[in-house]
Amino acid sequence: MCRCVDHPRAKQKGYYVFEHILVVEKHIGRYLKIGKEVVHHINGNIKDNRLKNLVVITPRKHSQLHYPEYRKNGFGFFKGQKKSVETKQGISKAKKEYWRLWRLKKKLPK
Repeated sequence: MCRCVDHPRAKQKGYYVFEHILVVEKHIGRYLKIGKEVVHHINGNIKDNRLKNLVVITPRKHSQLHYPEYRKNGFGFFKGQKKSVETKQGISKAKKEYWRLWRLKKKLPK
């Protein structure tokens, strides 16, 4: 993280901004749109901040890249779209697993 007092994201993180964000912003010549654009590390190594390893994508696409189980279990369905019983069961299992892992991470009781 780099200290950047004047950066739009700096106030969110105590005047610090992730290096990969600064690398991309310098290359494109503008700030990233907060909530609309995120930086993805192509090779998955978050310490590799070379420009050729970084790509700007939407938060939704970023979630789909990191959590493909959401896609295959039906989280990407539109509101009102009919789902099969199998899809509904898959969604339910995936949600339960997500919250189980979240509780483990936070060490909360069931």
